[in-house]
Parts: sequence; structure tokens; C-alpha cells
Amino acid sequence: MISRRTVLATLAAAAGMGVLTTSQAAAATYGVPTGTPLTDYNPPSTSGVVVLPDGFVGDRLRFHGVITFAGSARITRSLFRGPAQPMSGQQACVRCYNRRVGQAVLDQCTIRPQLPFNCLDGILGWQYEVYRSEITGTIDGAGIYATAQTGSSSARVVIEDTWIHDLTYYYPDLVTPSHADGTHPDCIEIQGGRDITLRRLKLEATATAIAGSGANPAKPWLLGQGWANGNCVVMVNNTGIPIRNLMIDSCTLRGGLAQLAVKPDIGLTLNANRHYRAVAQQPGAHAGYWIRFDDLKTDQVQGLGTSTWIDGPYAGQVLTQPRDRGIHTDRS
Repeated sequence: MISRRTVLATLAAAAGMGVLTTSQAAAATYGVPTGTPLTDYNPPSTSGVVVLPDGFVGDRLRFHGVITFAGSARITRSLFRGPAQPMSGQQACVRCYNRRVGQAVLDQCTIRPQLPFNCLDGILGWQYEVYRSEITGTIDGAGIYATAQTGSSSARVVIEDTWIHDLTYYYPDLVTPSHADGTHPDCIEIQGGRDITLRRLKLEATATAIAGSGANPAKPWLLGQGWANGNCVVMVNNTGIPIRNLMIDSCTLRGGLAQLAVKPDIGLTLNANRHYRAVAQQPGAHAGYWIRFDDLKTDQVQGLGTSTWIDGPYAGQVLTQPRDRGIHTDRS
């Protein structure tokens, strides 16, 4: 039988690249397919908000600026480059937090800003779906929440078969000044709402500092290790609409301060997720968690016994308590 490494080496030789790394192989799997010709939807110099009309359908496009939607949309095989100049306030390359009717659907898309800056996320809001895509080079990869503006407690978000990695960090945090340690780059941050599905995701909470950033005063060692000052997935009720009917299914998680950070009063189902041993660790620091519950008694969790280790001393085994075996709760 031909090994996976042999296949990768053959592909790499054909491309004149040497042996493909795991990340290079993943890059060929997620996002805009290699070799896809793209056409600019709008000028590369765009720095403001661009509203796509209700019912928009686009394929093989390159978008600039902050893209938002008047209603439903379906975009395939396209690249989102973000603004050409920094903007103030919380921004995202794809902004879905306006009140509207209809889903915004991205399939085989890449979100990779031309100019990362200190308040730019990847995709943010509610009523969106992302499939077979890649998000990189932003503070948060994806932000999910429902608020009173949605007219419903349902966030209606699905992210499947997507790779989120290599986030960005900036000190100080200009959007959330209470973050005394700078921005908190999370692959996915969920702040409220029902009906959220995360399935077959490759989440790597790695990060680098944006030009002009100060050093992290609380964790100066963190970026030197290559890890994000955040998590693969963090769940926190910040909008007044509790997180319910959240499914995290068949994802692989690596790095960050915690791979799953679960705040109080979260309703979620875990199924067949796989955890790498690699995570940010430093003696005496609040870091080095795989699944961390603030208060497990207040959460409604199903499927906790389905999470397994990919590597390390417990490879193939189910994550259990105590912390070193994968699961930690601050208050049990």
C-alpha cells in the first residue's frame, strides 16, 4: 500500500515544492481551489462597507472592503480580502450582524485579509453558513451570536469542513479595553443564540502579532510559542440569549490557551471530536487546557465521553478528568 507521505511527496515533486507539510496538504483541501481564476468584484482600494443585494449569487470573485448582505446570498470559490485601510470599531471581512431575512452562504471560499489590523475578524454575526472554506489572518476567525436585532433566539449558523488557523494578535485591545492582555484571538467565539453547528472543522489556535502591537504584558511568552491568546472554541453568554442547541461534531483541535472553553449555562452536544496534545503551557499561567468548564454543574452537556486524543501519552483514549487527562472544571 502506498503511504500518505509518498502520495504527498509525489504531488510535491510535480509542483517542485519538496515534501508537502500537513499544513500545505490542508491548504489544498480548504478554501478557493488552487488555480481558480478570480475577478475583482470591486476595486482593491475599497476600505468601507459594501452591501450585496438580496438574492446575490457570485462565483470566482475577489471581494474588497467589509462585505455585508441586504438579504440572502450564495458565494462560491471566492476570496475575501477585507479593507485596504484600517477601520475603527469591531469589523469583519464578512459582516453578518445586520437585521435581514435570509442566509448568507459561503462555499469553497477563503477569508484572508490584505491588511490585518487590530479589530478585524473573519466572519461575524448570525444567519450564515460556511462550507469547505479557509479563514486566516484575522483576530477571531468566526464570531457567532444572536441578539435582539435578529428577531429570534436562533443564530442559524452552520460551519462545516473549514480550516481556521494563523490568527492575529494586537496589544492593546481597542475593541474590548477590559482585555488587559490584548486581543483574544479565538478560532470561533460564540456569544449567544440557539441552533449552531460546527462540524468537521480543523481548528488551530495559532497566532502572530500585527505590526505595531505591543508585547502581551500578562503572557509575554505566548506568541514565542506560536499560540493564540485565545481558544479554538470559546462559548460565553454575552448577549442575553443563552447558548442552546450547539453541536460540535467531528472537529480536530490544536493549540490556544484552551481548545474548548465553556463558560457557565451553556447547552451543547459534543460528538467524536479529536484533540491534539499541543496547547499553550507555562508554569503558573492560566493556560494549558483541552476542555475547560468554568462551572460544569450549570452546563447541559451531552457526548462528553466521545472526545478522544490524537497523540501524546493517552493517544486513542477518551478525554477524562483530571486536567492532565483532558477535562478540567474550575468549580465541580
